[in-house]
Amino acid sequence: QLLKLNIDYNFEKPKLKPIFSDRAHQYYESLPKDKKIVAIFPGAKHKTKMYPFFTNLIGLAIRSIDCNFVILGGNEDIDIANKIKFDSPYLNDFTGKFNLSELIYFIYKTDIVISNDSGPMHIAAALNKPQIAIFGSTSTKLGFKPINDKAIILDNNLPCKPCSLHGREQCPLQHFRCMNEITADTLLQNLKTLL
Repeated sequence: QLLKLNIDYNFEKPKLKPIFSDRAHQYYESLPKDKKIVAIFPGAKHKTKMYPFFTNLIGLAIRSIDCNFVILGGNEDIDIANKIKFDSPYLNDFTGKFNLSELIYFIYKTDIVISNDSGPMHIAAALNKPQIAIFGSTSTKLGFKPINDKAIILDNNLPCKPCSLHGREQCPLQHFRCMNEITADTLLQNLKTLL
């Protein structure tokens, strides 16, 4: 469409330059260095943007791949982090530990980021991190996808999508197929591709 208007759309990708954070670096240094670090952001502003099977993913992953998972997010994500957390040496919960600058630095230090369609998704993209971006009720068709060659995007092509520009508190059709049909196994296979 932009070409039809004679608009040059060859623009630079967004880039972030992390600032060293002693606090975030200490958290990073507390993690074992013999495994890849996978950051998971389970939160989002609206419920129809939240992937419901992160616990299943972690359960499958610790039996088949060699990595450490770190749950991240703001204070508003502590409840959802607690729901997916379980007693595992492969799971670390740093939810609510960082301000924005510290979070950017910590993401920069990780190997892979898995997130919903949310702010951390765009931070990971701007840091050029390998990432998996999961879209529920929103859609990449609306232009909010991560601008990152290292991104794997999981976005079901359903006739009811997108049902909202920014997400809803519940599925208007009560089936939530946009997220329920992205299985933990599908997510795991994509994670293995990035690893």
